[in-house]
Amino acid sequence: MATIKPSLLGSFTHGLRLAPLAVPCILIYIALPSRFIFPADFSLTELQATWHPSLAGWYDGLLLGALALTWLVYGLATERKLTVFAYLCSLAAVLSLLFGYPGVSSALLADTALFWLRWTALFCFAVWLAETGGVPALESLLVIICIVLCASALFVYRLQFGINSRIYASAMSVASFSQVVVVVLFIAITHKNYALTLFAFPFLVLTFSWTSILLLCSITGIYVVKSQAVRPAQLLITGAIFTACLSVAFYLVVHYSQFEEIRKTLTNTANAASLHGRTYIWSYGIELIRSGGVGLFGIGLNRSPLILHQPIIVMMSGNYFALDRETYAFPVHFHSILLELGVGLGVSSLLLFYLLCQRILQAFRLRCHLSWMIFSFFLLSQSLDFTFFRPKEIVLWALMLGLAEGALRLQSRSSQEASLPFADELGLVSHG
Repeated sequence: MATIKPSLLGSFTHGLRLAPLAVPCILIYIALPSRFIFPADFSLTELQATWHPSLAGWYDGLLLGALALTWLVYGLATERKLTVFAYLCSLAAVLSLLFGYPGVSSALLADTALFWLRWTALFCFAVWLAETGGVPALESLLVIICIVLCASALFVYRLQFGINSRIYASAMSVASFSQVVVVVLFIAITHKNYALTLFAFPFLVLTFSWTSILLLCSITGIYVVKSQAVRPAQLLITGAIFTACLSVAFYLVVHYSQFEEIRKTLTNTANAASLHGRTYIWSYGIELIRSGGVGLFGIGLNRSPLILHQPIIVMMSGNYFALDRETYAFPVHFHSILLELGVGLGVSSLLLFYLLCQRILQAFRLRCHLSWMIFSFFLLSQSLDFTFFRPKEIVLWALMLGLAEGALRLQSRSSQEASLPFADELGLVSHG
């Protein structure tokens, strides 16, 4: 008997019934314009800061308050493993601040606490929603979020067209927006939802974020080979959508003067060789670790700006990449989560990366396709385009990784239950 898949609206409504406070607050958070999150002089203060500021605001109180009420009203209980993981994350941050570089202030402690609270609270909530309401409930929430961000992106794009010519959502970067769209495309591809694919992929292409586009194609290719459930007709339709969108983007870049900056970027060999200056920053970080400039527990979570100001000034004044330095701001971080957490948390980061890699392998082994696609994309994309430090990005990745974790837990339980009858026949299950 064929099963009827729940509709997008039906799944979202189901999740809304389970968390009538948290879900609307999440959508409000994501829909906020830049002016509500970033101060007017943020570009200047960011260059002078010695850590990544949390950019706290009323929106955090609203969201965290809604999550706290959800926990109290529904008596949510997290599994011991999830609780231990949250404590390990907190311990890693505390150790990095205690034994890292001196100069720890109350403001730094407050920002660090809010960073981890955003991440752990949303991650645990997402896992609970996926396990309690079903994976479609959380998937539908992420699709609705993507629609909200796309609407925001159209408005922002209209404001800045001809200057940057790359589409992105308000209060987010090009890379951040593209990463959200990729995860939604994973949802569309695994569900063979061509309408959602046709909606989301043009937005991804117009970001011109080649890292996200290449990772999407690579991971999707592995999925096609691994799943063995994709029919030639389905592959042809998806491939046609991808090819058509990429062809249109190529035509725009070649024939329209508004995309001149993109064209310069694509044709500049110096930019390609240094990955827009990333290799210089990565080399600096690796040398810093090799020379003993980083302690056992790192320099402190989110404190990379403390040691990156001078190298970035040198890079911007040199010829490591050719861009208009008056309009281009190079972010003050390592552009890689491997170095960002490796330098920030020291040896503690190894445990976090181990747990992430273990999740990727487990999901791949259990054929939990959506989970390993999201986990793999997080590791690879954040290793090349680090975005996991701004408010919206933390909230979104907590939800997306929570979806991957929740789906993996459900798949793992299903696999264990499926093996019980056979184990029972062999006398491996005790009934006493």
